[in-house]
Amino acid sequence: MTDNYNDWMKSFTIGQKATMINRINEGKTFHGVSKTKEYRTLIAMKTRCYNPNFKKYRDYGGRGIKICDRWLDKLHGYENFVSDMGRCPKGMNSIDRINVNGDYEPGNCRWADHYDQNENKRTKEQIIADRAKYEIDKEIAIDNS
Repeated sequence: MTDNYNDWMKSFTIGQKATMINRINEGKTFHGVSKTKEYRTLIAMKTRCYNPNFKKYRDYGGRGIKICDRWLDKLHGYENFVSDMGRCPKGMNSIDRINVNGDYEPGNCRWADHYDQNENKRTKEQIIADRAKYEIDKEIAIDNS
């Protein structure tokens, strides 16, 4: 799953990366929306799916959960996300995948409160099986390198 993130990062020129770093260091974003619920949600999704150092990565990216290309678009991803999902309604806490084994994409996501989130999760047995598969896949990758 890190390939998507690495490919995404490689798609920027050195100048674009420098601009991004400078803007981040200045506390700015490209959209001026870094404090919005929608922007933070999109960043959190990217972290869960593409950052292997994130402690719960194995439950998202490690299981093959991805974000649709439309929301990963380097220039319009945020705008596409808001266009597809709308603004986070009052009282809703986060984004929820309707099919917990599916990707983050328009047809599989909704804004949800903590009650909906709690009802829509994998069972303990599914989590144990998924984590075992993740560890086995990790071992195979190490053996093949």
